[in-house]
Order: sequence, then C-alpha cells, then structure tokens
Amino acid sequence: MSHQVLRASRGKLIVLTISSLLFVAAGFYTGIEKPSSYLGAIFFGLCFLIGFVQLLPQASYLKITDEGFTFCSLFRKTTVPWEKIQKFSHIRVGLNQMTAWNFAQGAYPESKLRSVSKSISGYDAAFPDTYGMKAEALAEFMNAYLARSRERSICE
Repeated sequence: MSHQVLRASRGKLIVLTISSLLFVAAGFYTGIEKPSSYLGAIFFGLCFLIGFVQLLPQASYLKITDEGFTFCSLFRKTTVPWEKIQKFSHIRVGLNQMTAWNFAQGAYPESKLRSVSKSISGYDAAFPDTYGMKAEALAEFMNAYLARSRERSICE
C-alpha cells in the first residue's frame, strides 16, 4: 500500500498567526480609547489560536492512499474512498482558490450542508487548504490518483 502525505503551508499559517497577534495588540491598544476595539481583539485572538493550533504536528494534512484520502483540519479527520468521488476541480469562491469535488451519484445521501456547498460553489465539498500547491495543481494531482484508482478496480 502506497501513500503520500501533504502538509498545509506553514508559511501561510505563520503569517496568519503573527498577523492575528498584531491585530490583537492593536485592538487592546486602541481599546483604551474606543472600547469596541476589544471585540476586534477577541476575534483576532480566536484567529491566532486557530493558526497556532494548525501549526501543531498532525493538526492539518492530506493523506492519500490507494483506498482514498483523509484530510485533517484542527485535528478533525475526514476519510473519503476513491469510489465515492466523481471528479476534482479547481474553483474560486470569492477571493479564495480551492480544490473541490463532487461525489459519485448515490455515494452519500443528500444533506443540508452539501446543498449549501453546492449552491455556493457548484460542488459537494472542498479541501480546507491547498497543502502547499496551487488549487488547480492539487485538483490535477487528485484526479491522477482518482484515475489510477479506477484503473486498479477495472484490473481486479
């Protein structure tokens, strides 16, 4: 069994974490004169915590195996077998570039979350990160694994 593990971009996470910390400091500094600034400090404090946690080992990754893939964000893992995937695509949601996919017909029952995702992006789901790649390159990479999986299942 072969597998490959891709990690979230540490550079992006470090920039997020440091930037958030700077905004926390600014919020507290300006909060003395304008108390509503404390709300900003609290928000960016949460952003700092999320960025910090994502920097911890095993908090964020994409593991690809012959059976499927597992992506993990904030230590929460989701595993999807290849036979449940229709295709991967590169999408843009607002300013964010993402790698998304549609599930194969009948792979999973419809859910409200998937309906919302599909109405926003046209896809059932998306990765929370691009794991150091451009979204388009990650979609191509995942489609290549998907094609190999289909070839293996035909040969068996």
